[in-house]
Amino acid sequence: MQIAHHLKRPSFSSARFGNQPAATKINIAAQADVFCKDLRALQEESHGIIRIGDEKVLHQKVETYLTEKANHLERALMIGAMAPSGAGKTTIMNSLAQAFARLLNGPISSTANVDKAAPSLLPGQAQKPVVTNMNMDNYFKDNAARRAALGDAKFFQTVDLDSPAAYQMQQLSLDIDQLKAGRNIRSPQYDMTNSRSTPDHTPVTASPVTLVEGLMLFAKESGATPPAASPDLEPKFDLTMSVDLDNTQRKARWQQHQIEARGGIGDGSQKAHDDMWQKIELKKAEYIDPRKPQMTIHIDNAESREKVREIMDRLAEITTNDLIMPFTGNRILQTAA
Repeated sequence: MQIAHHLKRPSFSSARFGNQPAATKINIAAQADVFCKDLRALQEESHGIIRIGDEKVLHQKVETYLTEKANHLERALMIGAMAPSGAGKTTIMNSLAQAFARLLNGPISSTANVDKAAPSLLPGQAQKPVVTNMNMDNYFKDNAARRAALGDAKFFQTVDLDSPAAYQMQQLSLDIDQLKAGRNIRSPQYDMTNSRSTPDHTPVTASPVTLVEGLMLFAKESGATPPAASPDLEPKFDLTMSVDLDNTQRKARWQQHQIEARGGIGDGSQKAHDDMWQKIELKKAEYIDPRKPQMTIHIDNAESREKVREIMDRLAEITTNDLIMPFTGNRILQTAA
């Protein structure tokens, strides 16, 4: 499959956001129509790599974003991705971050170690990030003492890291709210080598686009009721994505990552990996699969990385042109639908 359209940087009438003297009028409903139409065209162009979920829900989310953005220009576009282990959600979101950085010609504020992919700036432009890229893994709860006491093998056999309860969900919810409102945060940092969480560790700069990805990003704790239940993060996002890959490929990617990251699971045997994978799949069925139908965009990651990256470039281009560029004036005036 050859993608005909190439990534193009939108033309700015001034150096950066908010410097234009004239106000801009947009029709909220019509602009949401444009985005959905362009996304439908990309769906056809991609031959199944990208697929729209419930378009009515997508349209409503986009309208809400446009309306709120019109009244508060610092309001960020929020894009979230949830996928099971090994599906490639981190690769997908890194590709999106890099595409937005190229399109908007600025650096990435990141907790996902992709800053080196950001382009150099044009002469005279400030080095304020144009996209924020967050990884939910930094919000794991601190388990350093428990891991030290149990030892690595028993820790990973007995401690459940594949549920919302393993994360600092309340803190993540608060930080998402801050970034959405255009305010900087300091995120925790989780050290995978010893399971230690350091609070307020990493400065994260708010930007026009915020990407967040995680295994349990949109998961709900079954049977839990407020205030014990984790906050539902799905309504906080304007575009919600699932990333799909068949089980055989996912397991192979997951196992390779476990071997490279910590020498494998347990005694390193295939049986140890198979047993752990069965537990992971049960968690997927409990927490991830039930939320998948509610996602507004679905990505099939079975194609080559190059093809998927081309589609992510196109998604970033459409999103920039339809949802970001209308807000390059000092003030946006909402018009009636």
